[in-house]
Amino acid sequence: MARPPITNPAAYVSPMAVAFGDVDNKALTVTAETPLPVSIHAEAATTAALDGTLSEDGSSAAFSATSGRAVWLTLAGEWTGQAKLQRSTDGIIWRDITLAGEPWGQFSRNICEQIITESEGGAYYRLSAEVLSGTIAFRIAQ
Repeated sequence: MARPPITNPAAYVSPMAVAFGDVDNKALTVTAETPLPVSIHAEAATTAALDGTLSEDGSSAAFSATSGRAVWLTLAGEWTGQAKLQRSTDGIIWRDITLAGEPWGQFSRNICEQIITESEGGAYYRLSAEVLSGTIAFRIAQ
């Protein structure tokens, strides 16, 4: 059987839409007035942020990260030097954060950034710094 030719503009449009069932199981088409009834919701972090200062070379205490959440680093104050975020899975051996084998998470000025999203349970982070002058105020949080 030969199909009828498709011409433009067509006299009709086949309705193809996303729909969902409401409480009474009636199909509702997704529109601006009836959006899909879903949302992404994350509970507030249960780990307390790690706040502190470094005014000489050294490292902060360890921050225990929660898997599946972003790790934020804030550096503030009047300082010169270099600060870097380090990661550990045992709290003993610390490794600098890298990206494609290159240093990542190393800073020489004030920042407020999402550094990494943790995907492994039992990971720790700390700030290691070489402070030439001043004091670094830092915050590691999720």
